[in-house]
Formats: sequence, C-alpha cells, structure tokens
Amino acid sequence: MVYAILPDVRGFGRQWGRAGDPPEAHNPFKLLPKLKLEILVKANDVKQTLEVFATHLRTGKFGDGKIGVLKVAAARRVRTGDKGIWAI
Repeated sequence: MVYAILPDVRGFGRQWGRAGDPPEAHNPFKLLPKLKLEILVKANDVKQTLEVFATHLRTGKFGDGKIGVLKVAAARRVRTGDKGIWAI
C-alpha cells in the first residue's frame, strides 16, 4: 500500500464553507482546511480498504468527505525503476 497525505488542501462541499451550523457562519467563498489522502492499493484489496475507511472515518457530520476509486493504468517507482505491481 502506498499513501500520501497532501498538505494545505482547502475546499468546501455541501456545507458551503460553514465551519458550524449557525447561519452567520455561512460564506460560500470561504475555503475550509481539508485532509486529502491518496492511497494506491492492489486491485484485490480495494473492497476491504473502502470498507475500513468508510466505517472508521464516518462521523455523521458535514465534511466527512468522499471516497473515489480510480484504476491505475501504470505505476513506476522513480527511485528504483520498478514497474507495475512491483512499484506499489
């Protein structure tokens, strides 16, 4: 498994930049700090990884986020030149 936590990610979802529920906090142009986690796993680990994250990251509040799954056409480890599954 390969992962990266990207620094200084900002955005808004359905909460439109509100940090809390009070109406005075509404500002559609305010970008809130977010956490973006990118993970690369083998195809046979995708379902289990999704279940673990969906179960343990859910708070039930706005901003819980989204999980997207993309197929990786190719992978290469820059340092060693490893390709495909060996690069993960």
